[in-house]
Amino acid sequence: MLSDVAEIMIPETETVGAAQTGTILYLDQLMQTWAAEATKLELQSFVEGLNAHAQATHQSAYLNLPANVRHALLQEIDAASFSEAPQAAPVKAYKRVKWLIFHIHYTSEAANPDFVLIPGQYRGDVSETEYTALVEENRF
Repeated sequence: MLSDVAEIMIPETETVGAAQTGTILYLDQLMQTWAAEATKLELQSFVEGLNAHAQATHQSAYLNLPANVRHALLQEIDAASFSEAPQAAPVKAYKRVKWLIFHIHYTSEAANPDFVLIPGQYRGDVSETEYTALVEENRF
């Protein structure tokens, strides 16, 4: 379900889409290794809320809806997530899920042409000059 949501948010065009960058596969890894229980519950709340919303509005599970209806449903939720009205699931968790999907996608090597992998240990306080030198030193 999240793969479908991510592909609707970031489809393949002349650039890679969320499917090509493995965005949801990476998100799944994060849920297993990095995410706190609150984050896991937020993601689960979104999935369950989206399915319940699809069932309530279209009498069908989300994944059983035609592609154009799934797209319209997500557009509706996206618009509602930026409104001032009180928000319920799936709208409440939508912004966080969207942020995660976009962040993972646009920080991937495939989606970011300026991607530079800097190997080695974490350095917490690096000056701009040191950072620039590391980037240039490790540019492929």
